[in-house]
This record gives sequence, structure tokens and C-alpha cells, in this order.
Amino acid sequence: MLPWLEAGLDRDLYQLDYACLHAALTGLGHAVRLVDPLDARCLREVLAAPEYPLVVTVRSQSKDWPTPDRGTPEFEVVRRKTLVTLIGNPPYYDGSTGFHDAVFDRKLGMLMDHDSLDYAARVGRAGTRLLPYRPAYNDVGLRDEPRWLPTSRRPVPILFVGNCDDPEHFRASWRVAFGRHPEVVRAIEAAAEALDADLALPVIGALERSTADLSVELDLRSKAGRLALTLLTRFATNRSRQRLLARLTLYPSLIVVAGNSRVTSRHKDCVVAGPMTFAGMLETMKRTRCLISLNANSMTGAITERVTNAMRRGVVVVNAPNTAMRRYAGTSLGLLGPAMEGLEGWLDSALAGHPALDELGASAIRVARSTFRMDDAIGSILRYASDPATWEAQLVATR
Repeated sequence: MLPWLEAGLDRDLYQLDYACLHAALTGLGHAVRLVDPLDARCLREVLAAPEYPLVVTVRSQSKDWPTPDRGTPEFEVVRRKTLVTLIGNPPYYDGSTGFHDAVFDRKLGMLMDHDSLDYAARVGRAGTRLLPYRPAYNDVGLRDEPRWLPTSRRPVPILFVGNCDDPEHFRASWRVAFGRHPEVVRAIEAAAEALDADLALPVIGALERSTADLSVELDLRSKAGRLALTLLTRFATNRSRQRLLARLTLYPSLIVVAGNSRVTSRHKDCVVAGPMTFAGMLETMKRTRCLISLNANSMTGAITERVTNAMRRGVVVVNAPNTAMRRYAGTSLGLLGPAMEGLEGWLDSALAGHPALDELGASAIRVARSTFRMDDAIGSILRYASDPATWEAQLVATR
């Protein structure tokens, strides 16, 4: 059972994503039913059906699903199912922690950001298991692959897709939220300065360091700690994107940006566009030489669907420093330095259509085909969920 229209999610993205998950699961021989959790009658019907022992969803809305009364036979059927939650955001976001409160006895959280697994384990609860999620690309729109141009000859030299809000909004928010605790404000702002100087520094590490250096008592697992991490993450990410976009607007590029930050083109061939559909973004990737990707600081150990989809479509991805991508650097993608060192070199190569882009783009396709297939990713999740050792290890850990 795959809930696919949960409140607060980008429906265009997740409808296509769940359609691909559905195809992968049915291709592996599993019976699947797609359910909108906002349809309470249909949700209750599927939760009560023993032939659907596995529930897969995104983030944490599962804690709010309507379920039978505790103590009833119907509730016991639901409780014995296994919940799998795919977690793309950091594990301290409210949208990534609520699944712990779902009624299921066995809850498996698959984290995209592998560098945050230690923190996620510290905020985990009995009955949950937290494991790294294998990234995957969406297997759609690939039939015209024989007609794709070599990477260096594609018409879109530089592409950026992402949100960008005013980072100072988040600074103002933490100053209000912790106004009665100026020592916490000082620690958050010290961490913000460190993050601004080093894109490779994780938010958790930066705030742990600043609180220790300033002898500030702030439990990062607490509600206050999670709020501080969330606001700091949003500040650092948007601040980094703001700095990046200031340089991209000087180049012929396509900047697809949403949010409240004003982005103004400073090159006659720089196009700043509003939000694009997920399917449209996948099509644009097939005409792109270089994707500049920046999931700074909050996703230092993650490979996002934007990266895997671009690689599968022959795009040379240039990303902020990232431990998960380090193994592919220089062979199928590029990594920037901690202060965005190397950015201009990649931008100039993309603009010139350097022949080396063709080799990198072809290598990116090979890596994606062999490493980031969705059926492999889903098969891995099912093996974890059905392996008794997965749950035995958790039981030992929580005794």
C-alpha cells in the first residue's frame, strides 16, 4: 500500500515518484494498491486487509491516519503491519520524526542523508529501525535515449533547479524563538558563520561544536534543539543558494527557482523561470550539459533524486562537497570545494561545451544504470523489512 497524496507534499513530484515505485514493485511480482490517505474510508479498508502487510509512505503523516480503536481485533491487524517511511529531509525536521508515533509495532525509517544516521538513532524510539536509503532515478521518458545529443552539444549549458528563500527570515525566527536565551542565539549564529565558510560542514556538527565551545546547554534531541537545527539548516541552505545564484546569473543558464528570494538575471542569456513540473524537469535534463546542485549542509551524505535523475540522463552534475558523492567525483560528476572553489571552471567548461563533458556524461549514465535503479532500491527495502534480523537488532538496541 503506497499512500501518494499526503497533505503538504508536492503532488506533481510524488504522483510521478509513486507511479515509478508502483511499476518497480509490480515488476518484482508484488501486489500493490495505491491509496490516498485523505480518503479515510479507502485507507481504513486497506489497513484492515491482512493481504497488505507492508505500508510504504513518505515522511510522517502516518501518525495522523485514522485507525480502529485500541484493543479491538481490527486494531491488532493494523498494529502488526510494517510501516516503511522514506525520509528525504533531515531527521530533526518534524516531518521526519512523526512516524515514530504511528501505531505500527514495526517502523522502518529509510534515510536519504546517510551522514545523519547517528543523530537519527539518538532520537529513535522503541519499535523503529533506521537504515540508509538507496537513491534511485525515475524510469520514465527514457525511450528516446538513442536520439539524445552528446552532453557537450546540448542546448542548455547550465541548469539550476531548487527553492531559495531569504535566509535572513530564518535568522529572525531563531532570534525570536530563543529571545529569552541569548546564549543559544549566540551558539546558533556562531554555527551559521561556520556553515557559511564551509559547505562540507554538517549542520548537526556545526551546532554541536558551537554549543560546546560556548558552554551552552542545548540538547539537540529536544524540541528546542530540533527547532534550532531546523532554522539553522534552512538559513545555511538558503544562504548558500543565494551565494550560488549570484554567480550563476552571470552565465547563460536556466534557473528554475521557487521561494521568496528575488533572483535577477545579469546575463542576456540567463533565464530565471518559476517552478517547473517534475516531468518537465526530467525532460529538460535530457537537453542539459551541467546541473549545478546544492543541498548544502543539511544533506552532506545524501544523493537526491535530482542528482540520480540527471546522471541517468547524461548530465554532468556539479554538487557541493558531499561524502556520499565523493566516490564518483571526477569520473561521473564534479564536487565543489568547501567555499565553492572550482565553480567557475565547471561553468566555463559547460558554456564552452568542453569535450570532456561527453565522457563524464556517458559515465554518469553507466553509473546510474548500474547503481541507482529503482527496482534495486525497492528490493533492498523489502529485504530489510522482511528480514527478522532487522527487527531483532532493534529489539536488542531498545531493551
